[in-house]
Amino acid sequence: MSGPSHPFLETCLTLSDAALTTRVRAAINGDLDSETSWANPPPLYRDQLSPPLHCLGPTYVALRHKGRLRQTRWHYEPGLNSLLTTVVAEAIAFVSQGSGGIDAIELCFTHAYGPVKLSEFKTAFTNIHRGLRGIELQYRDRFERYSPTRMIAANLSFQRVLEQFLTRHRLSQAAFIAGGGTIQAFEARQVLVTLTPEVRALTLHRGNRVVPLEKLSGATLDDLTLQMGQWLLRQARADGRMVYKYFPSRGQESSANNLIRQFMATLALIRYARSTQQPAHWAIAQQNLQYNLTQFYRSDGALGWVEYDGKAKLGAIALAALAILEYSEGAAQPTTGLEIAPAYQNIFSGFCTTVEVLWQPDGAFRTFYKPSDRNDNQNFYPGEALLFWASLYRRTQDPELLERCRTSFTYYRSWHRLHYNPAFIPWHAQAYALLYEATEDSAFLDFIFEMNDNLLSMQQWRPESAGHYASPDYHADVQGRFYDPGGNYGPPHASSTGVYLEGLADAYRLAVQVEDAARAQAYKTAIWRGLRSVRQLQFRDVVDLFYVSQRAAVQGAIRTTVYDNVIRVDNVQHCLMALLKLRQLPAFQPGAAPHVAQVTP
Repeated sequence: MSGPSHPFLETCLTLSDAALTTRVRAAINGDLDSETSWANPPPLYRDQLSPPLHCLGPTYVALRHKGRLRQTRWHYEPGLNSLLTTVVAEAIAFVSQGSGGIDAIELCFTHAYGPVKLSEFKTAFTNIHRGLRGIELQYRDRFERYSPTRMIAANLSFQRVLEQFLTRHRLSQAAFIAGGGTIQAFEARQVLVTLTPEVRALTLHRGNRVVPLEKLSGATLDDLTLQMGQWLLRQARADGRMVYKYFPSRGQESSANNLIRQFMATLALIRYARSTQQPAHWAIAQQNLQYNLTQFYRSDGALGWVEYDGKAKLGAIALAALAILEYSEGAAQPTTGLEIAPAYQNIFSGFCTTVEVLWQPDGAFRTFYKPSDRNDNQNFYPGEALLFWASLYRRTQDPELLERCRTSFTYYRSWHRLHYNPAFIPWHAQAYALLYEATEDSAFLDFIFEMNDNLLSMQQWRPESAGHYASPDYHADVQGRFYDPGGNYGPPHASSTGVYLEGLADAYRLAVQVEDAARAQAYKTAIWRGLRSVRQLQFRDVVDLFYVSQRAAVQGAIRTTVYDNVIRVDNVQHCLMALLKLRQLPAFQPGAAPHVAQVTP
């Protein structure tokens, strides 16, 4: 189902963006004749507009204004000129009726239709096909067709499309099959035609454009950091509350929440404010910290914790403590030792006591204070606790704290080797990087390198020698993300790529420091590739925002995957905190660029 049909026939699938732009402009000016009268094209367009071109299947057309969908229709004109003339006429009629303005036209030229059995549905319509492949469903006289761009704009999965069809028509899957229901998959060339400030046709890939690795630079990273930082600042409400999750397709905030990610967002705000040195940014970070502690802090005697929905997690407690620690360091005049901001001294002490209570003599951590019988998420929460302890040790040089860290290091190094999961790596790598710098104990360094060497194997990247189109499974827009389809480690996610980059940033810095050139190069390459993925996922301009109506809530944010546009705050905070580390290193500062092999498509 891939590749254009009828390769001997010139079609709308092979027309360049520039030539398509010329035809759209001619249609707007009323100079685009139908294919039947194309023997004598207007002199102005004769060279640019001949010969007539054919559409190989139905064409999806959507009219938009500032992201809002105004009108959709499927067109069946066989000729491109007739199609464009009709589409322009409909757009003009829509505007003239007082229905509102139009600033963009979304086109999908469909082709290569093929039947799919219901038993093959999950294979033919995987997540990686979302936004690239369309789906057509028919049951007797009931018919629905979804273009790839419509699925991206509505954030629909193929499974959801099928479920909605069956529900609307009160069908079970068995009844659908028994009644002769059919499913087809199809391919499409996606084009966005912008009408302002100029008419321009741009071919899209999954409703966006592919970001080439070789186009990244230190300046790109500056812009990436700035846009993410500004987005994070905008998500803090007037009372300090941070938006946790947002649905761009709906233009709505989710009611969900997660305290670990909320306090990580607080930490990201604090670090960003420290990097910009802007008092207004610092005030927002302070207000967000105050809001979270006011809303979620609980105590009982010497113990203190943060609680949401009846749960008090080790990770949330540790990250809340780390946020106070870094806030206090930024708010105070430079001093030696530990100085916690007066307003938070008792809270900080309560957090420290609870983390210590959850620590066990063998080095393991209990991962929940509430409910006390839960002890899961061992790949996450102990690493977050050790990151806090390592940060605390750096400031206090407390030998007892260091001894506890060493005991936990020994325990979790063995635990990780027996229960490998990449989610474990970035938290422990960041913690042990701090401990290595404080102690110069090579055991910490060796394990950091061991963990991150293993992590590199799950980063998706094409073989350099294979070319851009190495196989049908190659998808340029997902390259650089960290995801092992066969590893059973969870789905791909922007926040995962971001947190892996945080750990890799420390591993790279240490490899440079100890003059391990081969390892430093491998880590640097992986980081640039990961940053390519992050840049791909960022909402940046009118092209990848073409379906977003509430753009201020989305601009600069990082979507979850290339085919799932949901924004969660940790998508941004992890990537931002990785960049704040990397911007301190020469290989990622202005003027820097990834050194990549030049591959001819």
